[in-house]
Order: sequence, then C-alpha cells, then structure tokens
Amino acid sequence: MAMDELLAYLILCLSLKCRLPGVNTIPDQISRNKKPYYKALESADEAFAEDRLDLTELEKYVAALLAGQLVSVHKEAVAQPKVLDP
Repeated sequence: MAMDELLAYLILCLSLKCRLPGVNTIPDQISRNKKPYYKALESADEAFAEDRLDLTELEKYVAALLAGQLVSVHKEAVAQPKVLDP
C-alpha cells in the first residue's frame, strides 16, 4: 500500500473523528485495483495544470470506496447471531 493511499485514508478518518469500521477498507480496495485511483488522480492533475481545482472524479471514487467499506460493516452486522431478550 502506497503512502499516499494511507495518508488519504488517515485524513478521511481524522475528518470523521473516528476509525472507519469494516474489513474491506478503502486502502485495501485501492490496492486491489489501482487503475481507477490513478485515473481520478490524473483528472485532478489535469484540472490543476489548467489552474482549476476539480476533485470531482476523486470525490466520486472515494465515495464509492467508502460505500464498499460500509457494506462490509453491514454484512458483518447481519451475520452476527441474534440474541433475543425473553
């Protein structure tokens, strides 16, 4: 896992003031398929080269990864045995 991926994940956790739960973490998802990550970074770089700040593609990409991580939390939660109070 690259340092920039870890740093981005750390910034996200800090902004939310918590460590994100789940086993399918954003850095793990990026590591498994780096092409969309680099494509989103290139889009931001192209905008910056034109003196614009456009993180739209990166935001969409990270949002999709976050959703993937939170889905793993949901799957884990519903897989837990149910305990009923009498």
